[in-house]
Parts: sequence; C-alpha cells; structure tokens
Amino acid sequence: MLIENPEEKATKVVIKGTVFSRQEKAPFTPSGKSVYGAFELTEDESEIKCHQCGEWRHRISGPHVRSHRLSAREYRLKHGLRLQCALQSPVLIRAKVKLRKPWLDREIQKKRTTSPEFRLLANQARRSSLSDLRERDGQLHRKCSGEFANLKMNCRAQLTMRLTNMASRLGHTPTTKEMAAGDKHGRISRGTIMWAFSMTPRETLRAIGLTPNERGGAGQRIAAPIELRVLQLRAKGLSYAEIAHQVGISDQSVRNIELRGVIN
Repeated sequence: MLIENPEEKATKVVIKGTVFSRQEKAPFTPSGKSVYGAFELTEDESEIKCHQCGEWRHRISGPHVRSHRLSAREYRLKHGLRLQCALQSPVLIRAKVKLRKPWLDREIQKKRTTSPEFRLLANQARRSSLSDLRERDGQLHRKCSGEFANLKMNCRAQLTMRLTNMASRLGHTPTTKEMAAGDKHGRISRGTIMWAFSMTPRETLRAIGLTPNERGGAGQRIAAPIELRVLQLRAKGLSYAEIAHQVGISDQSVRNIELRGVIN
C-alpha cells in the first residue's frame, strides 16, 4: 500500500533493533526513498518503509526484495543496514517471539551444537580472523555500519548539523580540539569525519559552508620552503611525478603537501 505523503506516516525509526522518535535522531542521510542506516516506522510500529519503492509493509519479504533486482544481503548493504537486521516491523517481531516455544528452542539448539556439521562450521569460523572476513567482503564493515553511525549521531547529515550548531555556539569555526571535546552527543573525531564524508576535516568544513581556520599565525605551523616550492610547481600545471623528480621527494609526499593546503 502506497501513501501520498509519507512524511505524515513516518513518525518513528528503528535503529539496531531500538525504536526512536524521528525527531530524536533527525536529520538523516537519504537512501533511496527512505533514510540510510535505519527503517522508518508508523506510529503504531506495525509497518516499515521499503527503501527502494517507498511502499509501507509489515515485512520486506524475499520476493519483494527480488522484485527490485536485489538480494536481501545486497539490500542491507546498499542502505546501511546490518547483515543481521530483520526486515520486519517491531510488532511482527514481538508477535513471533510470543509464539516461540522455549522448550523447542532448547532442543533445536542442543541438536545443532552437537551435530558434526555444526562443529565443523564452528572450527572454520574460529580459524577465520576478522581481517580475512573484511578482505573477503571488501568494504562490508564500512558499508553496513550506517545503523551504528545513526545511533551515535555520526551520519553525514547528523554531523553537518552538529558542526553547524557547534560553530554557531562558539562564534567561529570549531578547531580539531574543540571537535574532540564534542557536544551533548559526544566527541567528533577526525576518523568519524573521514568515514562519513570521505574527506579531511578541512575539506569537510568547506563542503558544509564553514570557513576552516587559517594556518600560519603565531604559534601555528608555517609552510616549509620545500612545500612552497611544491605548491608553486603544482600551480604551473606540473604533474606529481614531474614535481617529485625536480624536488627530490616521492609522488605521495607531493600529494600530501597539496592535500594539507598550507596556502589558501
């Protein structure tokens, strides 16, 4: 069932199994026709919103996901959901828990843990390190942590709001130390900013409309002669390899000097 104005129906969100009011965790980064790293809920928590088509459903079933030419795993990764995230409304999950028979669960668990197949899989899992799993799944760890970012108010939209509010409260663009001191939601680290925006803090501040603090004042870092030389050659249009050959440093060092932006 589709509705004409979804904003009137989406009053709650569920993040990592916990239900919050939409205002409590807003703003959110858009993802498809919903939000990244969360499910939008109705007031009675009986329906969730499909990220792909915007349809409100009690659960996003396998056939519905496949109608969008995605698997359940691809759907979760695309929209920042954990691989263990249930594609069902909280009401439906609670109803299933009530119908579950505890004694039957114990029997099933006992049978699973004593079977040779289970022991073989458990041994294989123990031998697989976390680094191997991350390498095998590529960017899985990063892509499916949207729920964790929303939970800590660290998604792109939430960080933009926090940095803007921090600048308004301080009366100037926050420094790295002031970001680390944080606000009521916690600290804002360099790694958090680079994860959310894929940019350095200075580039992020420019992107959201704030002017980064100028470098080169008293007690601050002064550009070295070699850095000035690199930037002058870069301004003439020379490539990284040509500059590295003339100055006598590596290509990566040339990139790092340009990235630091010691001259604005």
